Amino acid sequence: MKLSVIIPCYNAADTIADQLDALTKQQWSGPWEILLVNNRSSDNTVEVVEGYRQKLPNLRIIDALEKQGIAYATNTGARAASGDAFLFCDADDVVEEGWVEAMGKALLKYDFVSGPFEIEKLNQSTLQMNRANPQPDGIQKYTYPPYLPHAGGGNLGVKRSVFEAVGGFDESMRHLCDTDFCWRVQLAGS
Repeated sequence: MKLSVIIPCYNAADTIADQLDALTKQQWSGPWEILLVNNRSSDNTVEVVEGYRQKLPNLRIIDALEKQGIAYATNTGARAASGDAFLFCDADDVVEEGWVEAMGKALLKYDFVSGPFEIEKLNQSTLQMNRANPQPDGIQKYTYPPYLPHAGGGNLGVKRSVFEAVGGFDESMRHLCDTDFCWRVQLAGS
């Protein structure tokens, strides 16, 4: 199975190098690619990413310039991807060692997967005190009103067929498009 790692990106010049460094250490037994989706960055994000072409020969930069928004940028990356499955991560996070392999292996068994968030490594202690980790074990509980569990878009994996069947992320939503996506995938039977 070919994997496509999709990273929507807006003005991430200060953080994207950490994520790309983490991706240089990833392995997968099959082919895989990395798509950095530039969503109207006005800083030097693209130049920083260009500096990784030698370290990451499977890296492509995709422009998502028509409109601003994470759902649009993510969908643009998915349309440009050549993988059988998509792994989504954020430009201001750092994937753990073995992330691509773990997500890929999980997608060999399941149509839709997620992983935990670790918030202490990159966030200041004041932010940690004011926000609980919403996804310590790979899924978030939606308790009021009770509904389906979901996962944050910064650590998701989905087979292309499922992504396309539900129409990707809802580009009309400014917030919670990842929650909506997770719910639609589950309601569709995955």
